Amino acid sequence: NGAEALAAQMAATGVLVEVNLTSNDVILEVSGKNHPYAWLRQRGVPVSLSTDDAGILRIDLSHEYARAAGEGASYADLKRSARNAIAFSFLAGEGLWSDPNVYRRPTKACAGQLGAAEPKPGPCADLVARSDKAREQWRHERLLREFEKARK
Repeated sequence: NGAEALAAQMAATGVLVEVNLTSNDVILEVSGKNHPYAWLRQRGVPVSLSTDDAGILRIDLSHEYARAAGEGASYADLKRSARNAIAFSFLAGEGLWSDPNVYRRPTKACAGQLGAAEPKPGPCADLVARSDKAREQWRHERLLREFEKARK
């Protein structure tokens, strides 16, 4: 059908959908199984959790992540959402990942280095120094590594 074709095209071309679970519930009365968040994830469409009315609804991004978990999102889904928020952002420069929304292949310059405190001198360090996006992704990957290490 048309929705399936559109989702496939969005997944193939990397069109991100920002998902506002609480706002969609309060304003549009769309929530739970009626919300397309899980449907989009299942089809490989890049998604990122966000808040669009934080001041009005009195919520923050942590609330949206907790809500997503309550609606069945796994840790891997939440991690991908956070990574997508940076990878698909308007931050200037090249990112650290060759495969945004999948996150299995870092760029050649940074292969084997993600999660370290600092990149090794050379191409990866140069990328992180010149790219706002790569610098934020580097910080995020380091914090993820620390968080996951502490959880074990």
